Amino acid sequence: MGVHSARTAPFARRAAAPQPAEDASGIFSVLFVCTGNICRSPMAERLLRRTLKSSGSAASQMVHVSSAGLATIDGVPMDESSVRQLQARGGDSTGFQSRKLTRPIAMNGNLILTMTRDQQVDLIKRYPPLLKRTFLLREFMALASEVSSLKGVPTTLAQRVSFVDESMRRRAIVAHSRANEDVPDPFKRSDEVHRDVAEIISESVDCLALQLFDSSFDAE
Repeated sequence: MGVHSARTAPFARRAAAPQPAEDASGIFSVLFVCTGNICRSPMAERLLRRTLKSSGSAASQMVHVSSAGLATIDGVPMDESSVRQLQARGGDSTGFQSRKLTRPIAMNGNLILTMTRDQQVDLIKRYPPLLKRTFLLREFMALASEVSSLKGVPTTLAQRVSFVDESMRRRAIVAHSRANEDVPDPFKRSDEVHRDVAEIISESVDCLALQLFDSSFDAE
């Protein structure tokens, strides 16, 4: 079921939220969201930070990456099984603590990526103007590949904002036929599930880094 389905259609009639103010630094903000902010969204956050840092590209200084949870409390460390998978992929969980999604956090995101359709719907119900900036992680990867082939890789804040806008427009006209774009919740599940989820997130983040920031991870 697409974002433009009956489940989310009521949101489409609401005005779009203004983008965060473009300050002189030109920083583009990526926000990953899941439920507890201890497995999936911090995995995505720290893997994208890893890739941007490893690439050494100019984009790494022009991006702010963070995460939050829809149903969590502040200050919980990252799940140990997720930490192991993160470290196996060159990521670092040092200093991570969960935080609950709030309006200021959400409204500051230029691009908001959820792990499941239900999370996306929940977020948009809370903050309806964010419809045009909120995607499923895997959904955005498919759209980003299409937009990048048309527009190329963006290099400025304005171009990245335009990239997200174009992705939203293509979401409205392009049907993606995958039966399930959700990233499963690995919490309290087997190491195999954690590994599979980490692979899904890692592949998606690598695509995001390449299409939106022209960055790739160098494992050395």
